[in-house]
Amino acid sequence: MDSLSFDPQVPTEIPFEPSDIQVDTPEIGQGKMLAIQYTSEGNESFLFRAINENENALDFTTEDIEISESQQGRYGKNGDLKTLRWENDEVNYEVFANDDMSKNQLLEIARNTEPLE
Repeated sequence: MDSLSFDPQVPTEIPFEPSDIQVDTPEIGQGKMLAIQYTSEGNESFLFRAINENENALDFTTEDIEISESQQGRYGKNGDLKTLRWENDEVNYEVFANDDMSKNQLLEIARNTEPLE
């Protein structure tokens, strides 16, 4: 994670036992993003992303949603794809998941993040 120009938070609790976790730091715009794909043996999966820029063509969020008393986010669904987006300390976070995960599960992921050690 040394190649990132920001200090993202990452999920500390996820709704299934992952059998595979893939971490990538692709370039986006003028910087990089942190992308973590979590997958279970039963093929449940979600993609967690942290970006220090506000560039995203996949923003189909339509609903304001409360993540916590002090944290607001936006939720949306496009076909089978669900997304939850929020911002914290000038970092934009996104969780993408298919229909096998509920809105509440996405909220639990967002509520349980901590800075990388």
